[in-house]
Amino acid sequence: MPAQNIYYINDMAQKTPAQVPLNRMIFSSFKTFETERESFGFSIKAPLKGRERYIVGKKAYSVGPGEYFLAGHGQLVGYDLKHKSAIDGFCVYLDELLVRKALSSYLHKEERLLEGLDEVVKNELKQGKYMFEKDFFAIQMQALAKYRDEEISSEELNQLFYALSLETGRIMHQHHQRKGRLSSRKKCTREEIYLRLQTAKEFLHAQLHLPLNIQEVAKHASFSEFHFIRCFTSCFGSSPYQYLTQLRVEKAKELIVNQNYPLAEVAAICGFSDECTFSKVFKKQAGIPPGMYRKLHTKHLYVVAKPLHTQVFS
Repeated sequence: MPAQNIYYINDMAQKTPAQVPLNRMIFSSFKTFETERESFGFSIKAPLKGRERYIVGKKAYSVGPGEYFLAGHGQLVGYDLKHKSAIDGFCVYLDELLVRKALSSYLHKEERLLEGLDEVVKNELKQGKYMFEKDFFAIQMQALAKYRDEEISSEELNQLFYALSLETGRIMHQHHQRKGRLSSRKKCTREEIYLRLQTAKEFLHAQLHLPLNIQEVAKHASFSEFHFIRCFTSCFGSSPYQYLTQLRVEKAKELIVNQNYPLAEVAAICGFSDECTFSKVFKKQAGIPPGMYRKLHTKHLYVVAKPLHTQVFS
């Protein structure tokens, strides 16, 4: 039996139901949508095209394709969408019990004994902006397309919800482990530092095309320069400079494979000072020069369409 879809198209926005059943998905297409709503269950909100803007308290989250916003049950979320063309997206409302089970499956025995599942869930199932693993996102997009066209079976739909729950649980566990690497003894201090580190990572993503200024990044996230470098390296296993270099190379790989830009233009888009520097850094990271990478990957581009790996952030 095909899945039932709920579509919201611009002027139909006011017909949004007061409550959406759990383990359910809706698709949307808006030019403008400004409201504030309480989230039901555990919701995953993601644009398929364009950017969506969510507001929780005083913090705004700008979310684009391949990224998503998580909101917990009862969370008051503001929607602020104003675009000339329609923004297509989807929202999945998951049963929090399903997400709890998924998170539990990733916890080590020692973590359960030391903190308990309820405490970990309480700390980790919070709103925030995240990035799908690209291979995971590509696979789930196929299922989403079938769901939107009402061609998906109940079994496939359940598999989709379980996959999204497991991915959410994996990301929550990843964040839990990262916080544990921070040296502060107080949990509330670790939480605050981690949130500021996430702000710094978002800033690095947004400023990818510009020269790196550690002082500016640290100031943006309310750190001193040395404290920022130490905390970032401890938490994520690489320095801010190493992280940004990897980020730039991954972006360059994507452009090299999917666009026909000259390598000098790829270098400029990805924040490298010149093509020579770009080629040296790319070869060190990828093992081969960018020109050879293009030849190897574009040869099979329309046959395999193999997605690239991207780190989760936020």
